[in-house]
Amino acid sequence: MILICLLFLTIVGMNLRWYLFSLIMFLFVAVPIHCFAQTNIGILLGLDFADIKAVPNSVGFEFLENRYGSKSIVGGLRIEQKVSKSLFLSLQGAYTKKKVDGRDFGFVPFDWVEFKKIDVSFTVNWIPVPTLSIGGGLSHSFIPSVNKVLRGGIRDDITKGRREIGGIFQVRYHYKDFLLEANYYTGFKILSPSKESNILEPMNSIGISLSYVLRLFESQNGKGMNHQRI
Repeated sequence: MILICLLFLTIVGMNLRWYLFSLIMFLFVAVPIHCFAQTNIGILLGLDFADIKAVPNSVGFEFLENRYGSKSIVGGLRIEQKVSKSLFLSLQGAYTKKKVDGRDFGFVPFDWVEFKKIDVSFTVNWIPVPTLSIGGGLSHSFIPSVNKVLRGGIRDDITKGRREIGGIFQVRYHYKDFLLEANYYTGFKILSPSKESNILEPMNSIGISLSYVLRLFESQNGKGMNHQRI
């Protein structure tokens, strides 16, 4: 748990505000372990449908995908910590690779734009009934580079080191050791300082995933913890 929290701190620690956010997140996640000692870890696999737009007049091409038409497979890990009978915290890391068709306004045609995207999110979740949870929180995404793939497979970097902060809303259905989740993400702000990193607008996406969850620790106070998974 501590290593995961420190990893998150390192990823978002480019700014003092995110150091403070990471410290608060660490306290919320690590401290309850001593009280409830009920922690789960899960492996997730799903689909992500993103709405990707270029900043107007910033690039010489346009994306041809319809809204939320950029589909990709997403995989990752999540860890969850129960803090009360009706609340739990979730820390999730996910990876996806996007391939978006585009059209160039210049004289050098290209086939598509591609990039890899790493998301780390922290959410607070409410359990209204034993099989359902609703949650929301913050998400940080990192894109190492965005490449235009030219005819013949030649790749041309058009931006590097793009970081973004946004909000995420989740609805989850729990059945035994499986979790079905639908989520909506909306980007708030680009954190990257360079102009080249800001050619894409903050992204929006809709996702659906299925997870298999393992229970690492049982609750010390046992009674009242009647959620099917946590």
